[in-house]
Amino acid sequence: MSHGGDLYGLQVHMDYSVNLNPRGTPACVIDALTEGIRGSRSYPDILQRDVRCAIAKAENVDPDTVWAGAGASELLSAVTRMVCPRHALLISPCFSGYAHAIKQVPGCRVTELALSEDTGFALTDDLVREKLLPALETDADILYLANPQNPSGTMIGDALLVTIFEHAAACGVTVVLDESFYMLSDRAFDRDPQVLQTWTSRFSNLYLIRSYTKSFALPGIRMGYVIGAPENIARMADYLPEWNLSVPAGKAMEAAAKVQEDGAFFQKAQTLIRKERAFLQEALTGLGFTVYGSETVYLLFCGREGLFEALLARGILIRDCSDFGCFAPGTYRIAVMTHEKNAELIRAIGEVLHEI
Repeated sequence: MSHGGDLYGLQVHMDYSVNLNPRGTPACVIDALTEGIRGSRSYPDILQRDVRCAIAKAENVDPDTVWAGAGASELLSAVTRMVCPRHALLISPCFSGYAHAIKQVPGCRVTELALSEDTGFALTDDLVREKLLPALETDADILYLANPQNPSGTMIGDALLVTIFEHAAACGVTVVLDESFYMLSDRAFDRDPQVLQTWTSRFSNLYLIRSYTKSFALPGIRMGYVIGAPENIARMADYLPEWNLSVPAGKAMEAAAKVQEDGAFFQKAQTLIRKERAFLQEALTGLGFTVYGSETVYLLFCGREGLFEALLARGILIRDCSDFGCFAPGTYRIAVMTHEKNAELIRAIGEVLHEI
């Protein structure tokens, strides 16, 4: 399984392979982590009462529709083991964590529906109606969606999502909607505040997963949560360790939920991400790369082979997308960071292009 952020054994001073909030971590979340460490002589609350209530308040849902976990990956695996699918649908290219979760179910068959470069690797209405909806009508048990898509950064409109949810429900297919980067996307504030409560009430086949790990730039503190119908959340908890959330992570998530509820932190992050993503896109295009449209905190681009190795030699790690299996050689993904770091990256790319 491949991911960004694998720094171990490498000499890296700038990691562009992992996509995190460029505004970093609010002081109140760090303070909560410290408080959690001091409180770690006690077991965590096995029912996660305070954590679930805090997240539910931020998301405008009921606490019994929420469960927290050690990152989105733990929850992806738990849902998959619970559903125990025989046939899974993936939208390709996609996060390798879905395939990793599916491998935990022996004998599960996988069908991949390929996105097109012509549409910037976006899940379009045409692709949904021509390929995805018919695929749901086969013997599929589970569908994994990402919103935004990873690695392209394109998004799926809510009306189209509802179409998919409805069709999947009619076909008896579970939908896992991975919105790990949603709070760092251009559409983070576009939804009606009550929409998640509406979805969990209407669609008992839906599991929506989000990541505070990404939103609060703390990849070393595993913090994710799932939202779904109460009966599903209660059942899914049986597929997790009894104390799957540490005291420090729980305290950090409570503080993070309060920051999310306020909204100002993410509004500023959204402004920064849009500005710096435009800077990177223009600069990379000027250097001769093909840059695909993104609505979140990372960019997919294609150009010169050897860029990954040349930048790594300078201590800069980007995401080589060759292991996604569907990209031309020389396709990469980079995070959107602060302007100072982004300018340094562009300078380095411009210099190494002469070397490769």
